[in-house]
Amino acid sequence: MPRKFRGDARAISETITRHNITCAYYTPSECLSWLRYGDSQALRQSSWKTALAGGEPLASSVLKEFEELDKDDLRLHHIYGTTESTFCATVMELDYIGANAEDTGKTAGQLSYPASVVPPNYNVYILDEH
Repeated sequence: MPRKFRGDARAISETITRHNITCAYYTPSECLSWLRYGDSQALRQSSWKTALAGGEPLASSVLKEFEELDKDDLRLHHIYGTTESTFCATVMELDYIGANAEDTGKTAGQLSYPASVVPPNYNVYILDEH
């Protein structure tokens, strides 16, 4: 996405539709703006099938907006990767249909999720000084 359109939710949603984009990777707050202020009708009818959210805590409002989009073929994945890497070390699909949007995290509006699932052919090690 060209830098000049990065903050334009309508331009992003129209680009997803016009170019038949099937997978988008973004921060939850960025996607929240697409879903709230973009062209939801265009997104609903688009080829968008896979949503990858990571880089910051996932707010309950994101799940609510995905549910309200009402796009049954869109799968939402919560991903995690360390800042020092450019890949996701863990991935977990979230069921946002009928999701309980109550605040369950320590910060209001944030949800608590496990660290997700390690993809095939990946290893995760938790190390200490020993």
